[in-house]
Amino acid sequence: MEKEVQSYGRGESGFTLIELMITVAVLAILLGIATADYGPVVNNNRLVAAVNQLQGELGFARSSAASSSSSLTFCSSSDGASCSGNTNWESGWLIFTDADGDRAVDSDDRIIKVNSGLEGVSMRRAGFSFPTGVIQFNSRGELMGNAATSGSFIFCGPDSDESVARGVVLQISGASRLMVDENSDNIVNNHAGGDVTCP
Repeated sequence: MEKEVQSYGRGESGFTLIELMITVAVLAILLGIATADYGPVVNNNRLVAAVNQLQGELGFARSSAASSSSSLTFCSSSDGASCSGNTNWESGWLIFTDADGDRAVDSDDRIIKVNSGLEGVSMRRAGFSFPTGVIQFNSRGELMGNAATSGSFIFCGPDSDESVARGVVLQISGASRLMVDENSDNIVNNHAGGDVTCP
């Protein structure tokens, strides 16, 4: 008696039209993600990080001056060891105790914080009664000097677009605050209420 042998043929392999459409849609999404322009997002993140860092270090400088009962200098620095007097604060800065208030790191002064610079961000100072590249706090954590005036630190991206610029206002009391757009023109305002400008 012969056995009946059943044969199972292979089904046809390949994509159905729906599978093909899904595959093309997924590839299009991945291609869109891969080629998206993240430049503005990266620039914005750098600006936010720089502003937060400066505001934190200004607060640190103010409290250090008050706790040490000594004058303290916050200055632009390109070598991390001395004040450069540079207007380009993005090159770096340092904070040091400045017992004689001469704005120079002397042998009896102590450097307490060094920043090696910012990437992709410009940082400029406006206002203040101090020489270029210098801010000083007295032993009470206030801006030093009877003629001290408030000022601003302005941060701009590589495209120098004022509409995305950010900044910090430093008041005579030594307190700092973030700049805001006071007149609703999409540009933040400096310590004097004017629109910031980028280099």
